Amino acid sequence: MSASAACDLVAQEAWLLNTAAWDEWDALFSPSGAYWMPLSMDQTSHKDHVSLMYDTRALRAARLTRLKTQDGLSIETPVRAIRHLSNVQAAPAAENAGYDWHVRAAVMMAQYARGQVETFHALVQWHLQATASGLMIELKRADLLNGEGGLSDILVYV
Repeated sequence: MSASAACDLVAQEAWLLNTAAWDEWDALFSPSGAYWMPLSMDQTSHKDHVSLMYDTRALRAARLTRLKTQDGLSIETPVRAIRHLSNVQAAPAAENAGYDWHVRAAVMMAQYARGQVETFHALVQWHLQATASGLMIELKRADLLNGEGGLSDILVYV
């Protein structure tokens, strides 16, 4: 696998999220893969501190069911969002890291719900694992610019 393939996976992930292709997006994660949104950028573990989100496969499945059915979102129209990626960089992971590639990018997400557009900014990192079928996401970490501050409802994944 190459840095180009790692960047392509991240771009594909953003496209799947932008088009609400939830099942295809979820399939990018390894069986043990997680989506993590720490409360603060200096947080080093999801176990030692409260996080805004830490979705394992089971938690993603529950959240994706709500997104697909709009159940529990208390909104009348589907949520739409567009993610913009910039400064995308990929590098092989450090030896014994437990994954193969590290990708990072700045992400801006515009979310449309309840007749309003909310904008979220984050520094995002992906830990990618090489498998026989290609790269898979082992961990996606999204550090919101204002994670410790007042936040609007984040109804979809950044």
